[in-house]
Amino acid sequence: MKNSKLDLKKSLSLVIILMLGTLINAQQIKLKNDNVILGEKNVLTYKRSDMGSKFQVYTLKDNEEVLFINLQNTPERQGNYWKFYFPVQDKFFFKKIINSFKDELKLLFQDKVFDEEGTINEAKLDTYIKKYNEL
Repeated sequence: MKNSKLDLKKSLSLVIILMLGTLINAQQIKLKNDNVILGEKNVLTYKRSDMGSKFQVYTLKDNEEVLFINLQNTPERQGNYWKFYFPVQDKFFFKKIINSFKDELKLLFQDKVFDEEGTINEAKLDTYIKKYNEL
């Protein structure tokens, strides 16, 4: 009986530690006035166009395009897919459904494709593409 209570306490402690770690690492992403804001810091800029079917993300430093998302009709898959293109790395992938551009950026930051400065980690990008590519 004592061992099971001790195991339960250890398990609960581990769960609480993991949850706190997740909360600390989960910074808020905001899209405001053409800026991508992580926490309270501008890290990238963005532009929406074509009635929301295109979304482009740029670096703050030199205004270089680092991500281009657009809705494409893909006849080979019979339907519309969102294409995520990373021009600097010349890599892309497709997703059938996205919730919002903000949610997609949040995933990219959470999976550490973008770091806190807005720089892309190419190894993390490769993993992300394998994880989320739907074509």
